[in-house]
Formats: sequence, C-alpha cells, structure tokens
Amino acid sequence: MICCIFNIAPSYRKAIFTLLDKELNCHFYIGDKIRQPIKKMDITDLDGFIVELQNKYIFNDFYWQIGFQKVFKSEYKKYLVTGDLHCISNWIILFYSYIFNKKVYVWTHGWNGKDGWLKKSIKIFFIKLCTGVFLYGDYAKKIMMKSGIPERKLNVIFNSLDYEKQLEVRKKLKRTNVYRNIFRNDYPVIIFIGRIQKNKKLEEVILAMTEALKENIKLNFILIGGEIDSINLKTVIEENKMQENVLFYGSCFDEHKLGELIYNANVCVSPGHIGLTAIHSLMYGTPIITHDNVRMQTPEFEVVNSGFNGDLFEYQNISDLKNKILYWTHDVNFSLQIKENCYFKIDKYYNPKFQIRIIKEVLYDNISN
Repeated sequence: MICCIFNIAPSYRKAIFTLLDKELNCHFYIGDKIRQPIKKMDITDLDGFIVELQNKYIFNDFYWQIGFQKVFKSEYKKYLVTGDLHCISNWIILFYSYIFNKKVYVWTHGWNGKDGWLKKSIKIFFIKLCTGVFLYGDYAKKIMMKSGIPERKLNVIFNSLDYEKQLEVRKKLKRTNVYRNIFRNDYPVIIFIGRIQKNKKLEEVILAMTEALKENIKLNFILIGGEIDSINLKTVIEENKMQENVLFYGSCFDEHKLGELIYNANVCVSPGHIGLTAIHSLMYGTPIITHDNVRMQTPEFEVVNSGFNGDLFEYQNISDLKNKILYWTHDVNFSLQIKENCYFKIDKYYNPKFQIRIIKEVLYDNISN
C-alpha cells in the first residue's frame, strides 16, 4: 500500500491523481490550502481519499499538516510526498521512515542552482533521507547530480494537465474568426494564459508591441486569467496607447473555448517564468516564447525547442523579445507543421500516461499489497 501525502490537490493534477488512485492502490492525505490561491479538485472523487489535512502555517512559509499522524501505519510500506522543505511534518515522516525502514519518494521541482551554501546543504540532507525523487525536468536533475545526488535516485516525470480531455478538444479544433470578432482587425495575436502576476512580467509584451509599432507592425494581445496581485499593467497599456489592441479576457475554465482561443492565436508569450502556460499552449498547437535565464525559470521552460515550437529570448531584453514575437507572427506561417511541432513533446512526455509509467516503474520495486 502506498501512502500519498500532498500539500494540496490542484485541479490541474486531477488526471494524474486519478491514475495514481486507479493504478497504484494509493491512500491520499491531502492538505487544504497553500499560500497562493489555487483552484482545487474534488478530492472526494479519489477512491483512496482518507482525510483532508489542515495546513497550519507557523511562520513565514513553514507549515505543519494537522492530522498527518494518521499516516504512521504498518500497512504503509512506501510514501509519496510533496517535496516541500517548508513542510515540517515531511521531515518527521522522513525520519520515521529512516528509523522503521520505510521508503519515501518526494515529488518536487528540484533545484535551479541559485541556492546559497546553507540552503543547498539542507536540501542535500533532505534528499539523502529520501529513497527517490520525482522531478519536473532534466535541468534540475543535472544540478542535483552536480551536487552529489546519485542519478539512480532521480526520476524525471515532467508535468501535465488533463491530457485526455484536452486531446478530445484538440481533435475538433479549426481556424475561426474568433479574433477578428474580438479585435475587429486581422493583426496577428499574442496570447497569454495563466495567473496575471507581477512575476509574469507581462508589461514586457506591451513594450515589445510598442517597439514593433515603431516599425509600423501592429499586434493584438489577449490575456486569459484572473489577476492575482496588484500590477501596473493597465497603466503601461494606457501610457503606450495600446488600449484597442490589448484585451483582458478574464478567467476561463471552459476547455473548448480555451482551445479555440489558443489554437487561433499566433504565439503565446510569458516574459516571466512560463509554468503550465507552456503545456496548455503547446497542447493546442500554439508556439511559446519565454526568457532564457534558467535560474529564474520554472521547469516547463525545457519544453521549448527554439525555432521548432517556440523560442527563448534574452532575459529582460525587450528588443530581442520583439524580434522573437515578430518571427513567430510574421516570418512563420500559421501551418499544420507548426501545430505538429507543438504537439510533439506534449504527446510524448508532458502527459499523465508518461508520468504514471515512470512512477509505476520506480514504485513497483518490491511493492506489496
């Protein structure tokens, strides 16, 4: 029996959590909240759901999962936990497992290489207590190996959305006049989908559009998502007189509508870190652009193959961002081949089927019951 202890159950993880539930005979202990607002799945849909834990924040980002003591059962031989060093109860589970010969696997972003000596040392100690690690990308694996973590411990499973549901949507997609109806023009369309936050640096898109306008090239920009923190984006839009070419669409959870909007856009741009935006955009065949500073990125940046399914622009270089946008909105035709390029890595790696296969290969080693 595998015991899964997660900090939260975000809605985007429903597909992979459901596969864990069906194929690995798991029991789930899942936290009720984290610092960032996030849409949650209905955890009672999981057959193996046991209890929702209360994440009690003690100071700063450190928290304790109230009720986690229930996981100390003889029937649990292996644990799969969120690899969050700030979760104090995770440390207790690690020490408990070390003493009583249990196995603990952590599911984590991994490292980005910018930690100081003390934090890095704590992370190394944490990982050494684990049996294995499931990572979002190869970059983190390389950094961890350079820090002395054995490769046999590190398993890359990437990230995913609800692939099967989105695949059904994708099969029905076609070119429409959705943007002509929205913007009342035929200019190329840049799209962003995700939480509208300061760290997404979306004002850089506006500045790049302004630079393009100096060359008499007009572009449209649509932002899909709710505003999470206060940003000055609307001020930047007004200062650069871009009101007619920028639309705040708001939050949207209708996958068919999202599919149409993404599919019919020319390029998706996230000037800050890219995150799940990359997976969502490529799933529906739209190239992505994000920055090249890997230490400031999320693992999903690895899905970008420059010139194939998108591009990486020089970090904080508006001129380079403008050039990359113009390449994908003017030099590259909207073609089925570009769509196929975008689908490639999502279909092969960034989906729940790939993830569950790797997880099963690792956890099926001596699993009983």
